[in-house]
Formats: sequence, C-alpha cells, structure tokens
Amino acid sequence: MARYRIRIFVPVVIVALWLGAIVMHYMTDARVYHDTVAARAEPATDRPIEFQEDGYVTSRTCKACHPSQYSSWHASYHRKMTQVATPDVILAPFGKPITSKGKIYEFIKRDAQVLVQVTDSESAAKGDTEPEELQVVMTTGSHHYQAFWVPTGKTRKVKMLPFSYHIADQRFYDSEGFFLFPPGIFPLLSEGQWNHTCSYCHATGPKARVDFSDLDQMDTRVAEFGIACESCHGPAEEHVRFYRNPRNRYFAHLNDEPGVNIVDPEDLTPRLSSQVCGQCHGITSVPDRDQWSQDGFQYRPGDDLQKLRKITRSGQQYFWPDGMIRVSGREYNGLINTPCYTHEDPSQMMTCLHCHKMHRDADDMRPVQQWADDQLQIFTEPGHAGPQSNQACTQCHEVYEDPQALVQHTHHDQSIESANNCYNCHMPHTTWGLLKAIRSHTIDSPSVSTELATGRPNACNICHLDKTLQWTADHLESRYDIAKPKLNEEQQTIAASVLAVMKGDAGQRALGAWRMGWAPAREASGTDWMAPFLAQLLEDPYHAVRKAASNSLAKFPQFAETGFDYMGSADHLAAVRRLVDDAWLAERSGRVGGGDPTVLMTDRGHLMQHVFEYLLRQRDNRPVFLNE
Repeated sequence: MARYRIRIFVPVVIVALWLGAIVMHYMTDARVYHDTVAARAEPATDRPIEFQEDGYVTSRTCKACHPSQYSSWHASYHRKMTQVATPDVILAPFGKPITSKGKIYEFIKRDAQVLVQVTDSESAAKGDTEPEELQVVMTTGSHHYQAFWVPTGKTRKVKMLPFSYHIADQRFYDSEGFFLFPPGIFPLLSEGQWNHTCSYCHATGPKARVDFSDLDQMDTRVAEFGIACESCHGPAEEHVRFYRNPRNRYFAHLNDEPGVNIVDPEDLTPRLSSQVCGQCHGITSVPDRDQWSQDGFQYRPGDDLQKLRKITRSGQQYFWPDGMIRVSGREYNGLINTPCYTHEDPSQMMTCLHCHKMHRDADDMRPVQQWADDQLQIFTEPGHAGPQSNQACTQCHEVYEDPQALVQHTHHDQSIESANNCYNCHMPHTTWGLLKAIRSHTIDSPSVSTELATGRPNACNICHLDKTLQWTADHLESRYDIAKPKLNEEQQTIAASVLAVMKGDAGQRALGAWRMGWAPAREASGTDWMAPFLAQLLEDPYHAVRKAASNSLAKFPQFAETGFDYMGSADHLAAVRRLVDDAWLAERSGRVGGGDPTVLMTDRGHLMQHVFEYLLRQRDNRPVFLNE
C-alpha cells in the first residue's frame, strides 16, 4: 500500500510543480504586459521618456524571477541616478523658499506632480508676487546631492534648475558650488545637458536623439531611467523569452548553469568584466557622435569596450600630469593603469569585483545604507569587522596575512590600524569629486619624485601632515631603498601639507583642506596648528576649496558652529575667517612651547606670519577645471 501511494504521489508532485510553473509563467507574462503598458501609457512630451526597444525589457521584468537581486539593486544609488520626479522622490523640503540667481523658488506638491514656483526677487520686493510655475520632471542623484530638471518647452529638451540640494547639509546651494570650477564658470547649466551628456551614464540604454543642426530638437529616449539591471547584464529580451518556457524555468532550478542569453559580469574574463563598469566609470568617447546620438551606444556587456570606444588618457580636467586619474567617477581609467590589472596571468588580475559587490548578500549584516554607500565587498578578519580590512589585497598578496610580515613591510606599530591598511599607502586619497577626496584606483607606491613631477600628494604626507618632503624621502630611502630626489629649501623645511594649501593650485588646496579633517591624518599629525591654514582657505576663490576647509574646521569643537556658508558673500567669508583667527589666537595667548617650524609655529606656538604671507603670495592661481 505504501509503495502504491508513493507511485501516485510522485507524479502528482511533478504535475503540481509543472502546473505551478505554467501559472507562474502566465502571471509573469501578465505582470510584464501590465508594466510595459503602464510604462508606455501616455508618454510625456516635455522630457526624456522610457521606451523599450533593441531588446531591453526593464528591471520590472527582471523582478519576477530575481526578487533578491532586484531588492538589493532597488536599494542602491545606481537605481536612483535619474528618476522621474514625484513627491516621494524629492529629498528637499517642500514649502521652503530658495533664493538663487536673483529669483525665489519654492517646491510644492500637486497630486502626483512636483512643481516649483518661481518669483523674480525684485518683483517680490515690490509686492508683485504672482509666481511662474514649472513642473519638475526629473531628478539626478540621491546619495550626496540631488539636482532638478524642468522642461524648456522645446521638444524633450530639459534644463537644470540653478541650485541643487546637499543631502548631508540638508540645504540648497547654487549648483556651481558642488564642482571645482573657476568662479563664475559652470557649463552644466546649459540647456539640454542631460539629454546629450548626462544621459550617457545616468540612464540605461540612452539615445540622445539630438538634431545637431537644431539643438532645440531633442527626442531623447532611454530604456530605463537610472542604472538598471540591463546596464550590467545586457538587454534581456531573449533571456526572458527563453525562461518563459516552463520547461526551461523548471530545469534552470535544478542546476547551476549560467543563465541563457544574458551576461553575468562575474563569468566574464577579468578585462571584459571590468569594462562593464568602465562603460560609465571611465573617460571614453564614441567614434561617431551622430551615430551615438540616434542609435545609442553600440557597447553591450560582454563586448570589448576598447574596440567600440576610445579610452581617454590625457586632459588636465581629468588627469594628473602623469596620467593618473584626478576626478571621481572615472575609476576604470585608474584601474587599467595599475600593475594589478595588467598582470599577464588572468587568474591574478584585479577587477572591480575584487573589491565591490553589486548585489548585497543575504548574510551581510551591515545596514543596507552602509552597503549601498560604496557597494564594497565585506571582508572580515580577527579583530576587524567591515569592508576596509586588507583581505581585498591579501587575496593575492598572501604574505601580508601574517601580522608580523605586514608590520615589517609598513614599519608602523601593529596597533596603528590606519598605518597598516594597504589602501592608505597604495590607494591614497588623490582623486577629487563630490566635494571630497576619494581613493585613487591606480595601485601605486609613495614617491616624493612623483609628487615633484606631478603635484599629486604622496601617501606618506597625506597622513603625516606635519612632515616635510625631506622627512618622507629620508624614510623611503632608509626603509625601501628608494633614491632621494633633490629638494629645495622649502621642501626640506616646511611641511608638504602647508605648501599644498598655501601654494598649490585649487585642486591641491581642496585635497589639502580635506585631509586636515581626515581622522587618521589628524591622529598622526596633531591638530592645534591647523586653524590658520584652514581659516585662510575660507576666503579661497573656489567654492569647493572653501567647502572642504569648512568641513575640516567643523571637526574642531570650537569651530563647529561658526554659521559659515561657503556660498556666502565676500563680507561673510571674511567675517568668519576673522572669527576663526581670533579664536585661535585667544586660545594660544600666553602659551609657551609647542613650536614646530615645519608647520610655521614659533617656539611660543605662534604663527610665523611673515612666512605665511610669503607662501600665500606664491599661490598657483592658474584656472583649474576638474570635470567630474
């Protein structure tokens, strides 16, 4: 009897599974049909739109079969790179007036729409407050800051509002204040910028569809707003069609074979895998602008990117003089110049996925916001929890898994964690973007000679802010047998960080100001000498430099509440600088000792004002454009 029941039970189970697969198949088809219809219903006429063609089916289709991957992607900032504006998408407050470029703006909600009411400041002062209303149709950004796009009234061409919302500060700033450009120059405010430039990397499957003989004609389409599934895995139409067959779906659950008609970057060769990221996180150009405008990118994940686009390797707005990347968002160009990537043995090649994880693992105990911040792999080792351990490096450099071998290599006490972190010496913060310093993605070693040749700060002096280049050169020679370059008197006697913030160009000053707020540098260098240098940067002509200086000053309890507005008037900037200088001088009144000439401190701990002013007169005032 038991055997008879089993013979009946097994076919029943198989039939049930088969019927379940069929039901799921039709439910998926219905859901895909509903989503496709919804996406195409009454498309907007005054902004770029989603339009599925060329095999794209959107992440809404992927969700049915890949709910876990969809969920982690949905929590990422990639998804929200560009969004259609609705009240829940806007991170800025509603009903709070913003003054920018002589006009007063105020966000309001109206049903599912976001509107901005615009009033001329002079008209408002005269009592004529009848505002113009514009609909906010798209947003860009949700991690560090958010920009807003409104129609131009010329086809699907959009323009940026002249301000953006800084998420950490919870306030608006004029948009040029977010970038390191000379004062008064901000090219991103041009109409149509999103259509023909931002769409490159802020949407999936973009087609600018710009008529270059008439730049008011822009019929811009994207497969999906934001960086979605098909940006990394390729158009999924054939993949979906294959797995709509219940038999294919059923057998796919019984084996671990790669998905059919789809690309998984983890299954590609190291070079092709990294190129999936490089299509956006790289400086590339298309050979035929007109072809790109109408048909979009030819590149698809799994293709050889370098055969379809030109990889840019020069330009002061992107690179240091030796070709190392200088701005954020271009990490691929940094990666391909590192020996860890150009290794002859593919199994030893470093790729983006050695450090980054595009989908959060189910057993990842970090809050989703922490994972989403940089989408780093989680590496754990005894005494260290989190992604910033050395395990990313010891995957290949196994010898340094031994703490004693690591200490012998770094020449720093084992208790100083930051000094024994591979990243801090070999991927130092020499890139600028998003109003902060960012790690280089070219694996390199500290070199005073390179700093002299390029102006890029070396890793030792990024941490040891109170030390000279001579000090660094001496230690690199005695510890690693690196020949000392010839140094002038200033480089022998004055701290490298002081020379950077006093004499450097705007990019060097921004990096110098940032590292005076970086915890490992403050711990290694002391902080009681920094205020005068940061104070003078509060009046720097570059917005980004002033912002970096104010952020670092805010790490000092006595300067945390200065009320400084880095976009404020010249009078405001000067007043806060005097406040900081006066407070620092009052604090040191009567002090004896604590002098250090390398940071321009006398034996009584006072500033060497004549040297300070001499260095300031030598400042590099050549225009700097760092094009993030």
